[in-house]
Amino acid sequence: MAAVTSDAAPKLDGDFTISLRVGVPEDRAGAAGGLAAKFDPATRTGFNLGTVSSAGGYNGPSDELRVSFGIDAGSEPRWFDRGRPSPTSNYVSNSLTVFDGAIHAATSDAPAEADRGHVFRHHGDTAWEDLGQVGREGAHGVGPLIVHRGSLYAATWNYDWTRVHDETLEPCRVYRYESPGRWQDCGQPGESRRIFSLASYGGELLAMGDDSTVHAHRGDGAWERVARFDTFAHPTTVHAGRLVLGMLQPATVRWFDGTAWDDLGNPLGDPARCDEIHTLVTYRGALHAGTWPLGRVARWDARRRRWQQAGRLGDSSEIMALNVYNGKLYGAAIPRAEVFRYERDASWTSLRRLFDPPGWAPVLVRNMGTPEGFRRHREWTRVTSLTQHDGLVFASVGSCTSAAADAPADVRGTVHAFGAGVVATTPRTLEPGRRLIAAVRRGGTLTVYVDGREAATARGDVTGSIATGAALRIGEDETGRCTGDVDRFQTFDRALDAREISALHHEERAT
Repeated sequence: MAAVTSDAAPKLDGDFTISLRVGVPEDRAGAAGGLAAKFDPATRTGFNLGTVSSAGGYNGPSDELRVSFGIDAGSEPRWFDRGRPSPTSNYVSNSLTVFDGAIHAATSDAPAEADRGHVFRHHGDTAWEDLGQVGREGAHGVGPLIVHRGSLYAATWNYDWTRVHDETLEPCRVYRYESPGRWQDCGQPGESRRIFSLASYGGELLAMGDDSTVHAHRGDGAWERVARFDTFAHPTTVHAGRLVLGMLQPATVRWFDGTAWDDLGNPLGDPARCDEIHTLVTYRGALHAGTWPLGRVARWDARRRRWQQAGRLGDSSEIMALNVYNGKLYGAAIPRAEVFRYERDASWTSLRRLFDPPGWAPVLVRNMGTPEGFRRHREWTRVTSLTQHDGLVFASVGSCTSAAADAPADVRGTVHAFGAGVVATTPRTLEPGRRLIAAVRRGGTLTVYVDGREAATARGDVTGSIATGAALRIGEDETGRCTGDVDRFQTFDRALDAREISALHHEERAT
């Protein structure tokens, strides 16, 4: 469906209800996108209804798909402390992933070997449950987490890039979660001492590591090499049905359409200005990449086949995470573990520095090669993941190198969350098939129904009207278009109750 102009669209300001039908594909990885929106990104006013997927850090989207319904009227983010998964690790890995209704986080390094490489499940507020140590051979931690075919997978890694080449390490492995304390060994994909990313794509579980390969899981402990490059990938995503890899040294972006690989080039056009790519996301239907060492974001113009600049995030050197939430693009960076919001015309607003000691200033990248600079860069602190869950964006924090010897476990090793407006996010994945989605606003309460049943509720206050002259878009929002067919769109200028929503579902099934 095409966007409906605001003149022809309902106001959708006070209490209202939206219902529509969406086709959820069997392979849900990369299917996330907008269902309906009437939102002005300049004033941050209106509503967004879409599907979201998780897999934090460098990982491709999981094979899980949830619904997010949010409203806003220019509110500023509210921050929440979400505690410390590990008492001793200073590095929550690039890993925040939603599985079985809860957010999960992995950790890397710790003073004691027994504390390294654990996965934790969040139980609300600052409470975390230890699901056990994943792998004990050849790795200092767990990095990638991803959901594939209804199971949670974890890969081991050695993130400390300053020491990994000087250590004798066994190749890393992938594991599947069975129960607390029990992880099934799924074998060794290649010879990587660092598995940077896992991805669910085309029904396959893929692993990308520092041996410059892509391996596909073939069941039990078997893996098949399906691609090899001249360098290795860090971040992975799925965009417009393609598997996308962000490469390092030299930096480039490559994507795979199921048949062949295409090289999109360097996002900043110059290896001296962009040596590494650390995050990829779809925003407004376009692929965006976060880079090192200038802390810049670039946007791929598919029609002209060239990169366009989307600005620098403060004095950042490396963009570690990008996420679209309630109509806005957010980014997170090193060296201050800083979170930013994209405004317009390549401008970014700093929202919070999670690492901000009084009087502290980071060493400049150009001075890292000196002995003093090499010592001081270990003070840098990074946000390692931005992932949506429970109506919020969760942000994990880690040290620069992950090594316990380099930085204390202070804010490093913690998790935080922020919310803007009011957002209801379903905790569990949509099952494949035709699904009736209903979104209801009743004052400060938002409720999402799936197939006639309540799936998520959020309560809060939005000061002022959410009325906007922006067009009503059906089948898309600020992320872009939903890949599943969207039809049977309806609006109501009141909040339907649960009985009426159930009746809509039964009517839908009868037609």
